[in-house]
Amino acid sequence: MKKYLYIIASATIALLASSCEKEQGTVPGNDSKAVLTTYQYTPSSEYNVDNDVQIRFAANKNVADVYYLVEDTAAVNSYVAAQGEEAYAKKVVSEGTKLADAGGKVQDVVITGLAGSFFITAVGTDAKGNLTDARTQYFKGLKWTDKATGTYATGRATIVTLAGSATLSTTAVLQKCENDEGRWRIKNALGNGYDLTLWEYEEPIYDNYQSVRVPSAATPFEYGSYGAIFVRDVGTWQNDYDSYTYGQSYINLTTFAVSLWNQWYVSAGSLGYATDTFTPAS
Repeated sequence: MKKYLYIIASATIALLASSCEKEQGTVPGNDSKAVLTTYQYTPSSEYNVDNDVQIRFAANKNVADVYYLVEDTAAVNSYVAAQGEEAYAKKVVSEGTKLADAGGKVQDVVITGLAGSFFITAVGTDAKGNLTDARTQYFKGLKWTDKATGTYATGRATIVTLAGSATLSTTAVLQKCENDEGRWRIKNALGNGYDLTLWEYEEPIYDNYQSVRVPSAATPFEYGSYGAIFVRDVGTWQNDYDSYTYGQSYINLTTFAVSLWNQWYVSAGSLGYATDTFTPAS
C-alpha cells in the first residue's frame, strides 16, 4: 500500500505532531496550537450525491488561512511518493483554492462533478504563512455506463392506482457502475430522480442471467395517512436472498431486460408484491 493512503484513516499529514500526543487547541479558550478539522457530508437534494460532496472546514483562531486541493488519488500518491508529504502540503497552498476569512470559522463547500477516486486535502497556515495543519477526506464518485434505454413498469395494481394513471410506466435507463463492482441502477425507474439500485447476487445463471438484490428505495408516491411508499425486492424484505432473489430478480446480460420481484410498502406494513420489469427499446 502506498504511504499516503493512510490519510484515509487518520485524516492528517505527518507534518503534524505525533498522534500519541494529546491534541491541543480543540477546546475554546485553550487554543495554544493552530487546529484545522474537516468533515464530509452528503449535500442537499439539489445536488447529485453520486458525484458531489459537501466538505466542512473548521479552523480555530490560530489558523490564519485555509487552502484545499481536489486531486485524483493516484496523482496524490505518486507526488507524495516522489516529493514527500510536506511538499504536497506546500502544493496545496500554492495550487489550491483559498477560503476567504478562514481563521476561527466554519465553512461549507460543495465540490461537484467528481467521477472516480479523489483526495480532498486541506492545509492551514499561520499569520506568517507557516504550515500548521493538514487534513484529507477521501471521496469516490461513481462512474455510470448506459447499457439500455427502455421502459420500467410495475405489475402491482395498487401502486398503479395510487400513481393516478392507467399504468405506472416510465422511460428509464439501465446503467452499470464502472468503479463499484457489482452495482447497477435503473435511472429514473419511478420518475425523474427516483432510481432503483441493483446489486449483483452470486454468479450469473447460465452465464446469461445475473441475479440482483434491490435495497429499499423511496418512491414519489404516498398512501393516504400512511405516508411515503417504498419499494425493495422480496428477498430483501424476507432477508432470504437464496429463496426469493436467486433466479427471480435478475438482469439478462445479453438483452439487458430486467425482471424484479418487488415488494411495495409503507412504514405500517406491506402493500403487496409483484413482478416489475425493465424492457429495453427495440
